Amino acid sequence: MTPQHSLRLSYISTGIRQKMCEYTLKSNLNAAKIMTAVGTVLF
Repeated sequence: MTPQHSLRLSYISTGIRQKMCEYTLKSNLNAAKIMTAVGTVLF
């Protein structure tokens, strides 16, 4: 395993983690919007 190879691996896993964070943020945002809409309708 060359240093370059492990560098690429860590780069890929960092990219995946960033994508997961973005996705989680977006779905949290959507969930908050939905909850706000539901709350507005209910109350």
